[in-house]
Amino acid sequence: MKKIKAFTLAEVLTVLGLLGIIAALTVPFLIQEFNKNKWAVTYQRSFAETFNVLGKIALEEDCAKSLTCTHVFDDGQAASTKKFGDAMARNMAVAQNCRTDEGDCFSHKIKISLAGTQQETLQDTMKDAVAFQTPFYTFKTVRGVSYAVLGFGLECLNEGTEEEQEINKKYIDAYVAGNKTDPANQMLSLCGFIIIDVNGNLGPNVWGRDVFGMWVTDRSALGIYPFGGENDKKFYNKCSYVTEATQDTRGCAAQLIKDGWKMKY
Repeated sequence: MKKIKAFTLAEVLTVLGLLGIIAALTVPFLIQEFNKNKWAVTYQRSFAETFNVLGKIALEEDCAKSLTCTHVFDDGQAASTKKFGDAMARNMAVAQNCRTDEGDCFSHKIKISLAGTQQETLQDTMKDAVAFQTPFYTFKTVRGVSYAVLGFGLECLNEGTEEEQEINKKYIDAYVAGNKTDPANQMLSLCGFIIIDVNGNLGPNVWGRDVFGMWVTDRSALGIYPFGGENDKKFYNKCSYVTEATQDTRGCAAQLIKDGWKMKY
């Protein structure tokens, strides 16, 4: 009878060791790619949902696509933020509403680079350009998506008193790039902004990964304009394609859309 050659114990252990090395090298990459796809898809869905909600807010006041007409942003920053947050929450499936209390509806620590070496608080998100003294209005939906919203309280940068016009000019100078007299410049009619964490407080809480920002504007057909768009002076070109990079990645919201909702960075 012909003898069947079997693997020795040493050979089996060698193969298992090689398989373990391959798994150690590939599994983290596969998990990262899975998460990136999941975050991108959830943000795409949330972007569309936000657009629909802003349309509902306008229709509630019989305003037909005009956010200024709703009078949500007529009052001061604190009052506008509360009215805006209440209107958003009223038109969404909200599981937890922290309003302007700290709460745990939104992580108050966000890393601003893919490398995760820099961190800021939610309240400091835009502080270096125009100071925001008003707490964000935060809530979490039944799908586990966290929202933080803030209204500027400037009637979407319409002309008002001389003092209001001076404040409006500061916002324009801080945030608006491109031709500042061009009617097509969507950043010229800012009402506020929205920050979304697509998986709530689960992490990694990094801009461009699971955290994205969008301006609320009355000049856009959508009513929203992603952080990092061409007319966005503050965040344009702030999205690194190097995972280890330490620069600000808050502009990745626009880059993700530009790349067809594929997280290539």
